[in-house]
Amino acid sequence: MTDPHNPGKIGVTIKVPESKKYAGDNPWFVFEGTDPEAVKAKIGATFGINTKGLSLADVVVEAQRLVTSLGAVAHGLGGRPLPQSAPGTPEAPEGDVWAQAAAAVGGVQAPAEDPILVQIERATSRAELQQIWAENQAAFADDKYMVPYKAKGKSLS
Repeated sequence: MTDPHNPGKIGVTIKVPESKKYAGDNPWFVFEGTDPEAVKAKIGATFGINTKGLSLADVVVEAQRLVTSLGAVAHGLGGRPLPQSAPGTPEAPEGDVWAQAAAAVGGVQAPAEDPILVQIERATSRAELQQIWAENQAAFADDKYMVPYKAKGKSLS
């Protein structure tokens, strides 16, 4: 993580992984500093990660997991970012269960459903199913995804 051309400087790049379908369309984030705590704080502030008790490496891994998940939701499910707001505000009315759930767990909400399984379930063609596999190859080592994938493929034949 240190720069050999600038001793003492720390540089961290966190990329949203590319998919074949959206190649070249993904952002990356670059953080630099001379103090690991300062770089860690910048990453934490950018991604909303609580960095207390975590090493810089831990924070980088967590940030990479977050952007990978965000990329999957954005590309695979067409998700869009929503402004964060407190329950009961005009941006998040009392009936906004997502904002209430996020507030209840400190701003981090667990997904109601696994996005990959949802994509598999909603696939309407074998080509679409193959694209899901191509974008999430590592996940398909787990039978949790491979079994429904094969079943859906057979049903689309």
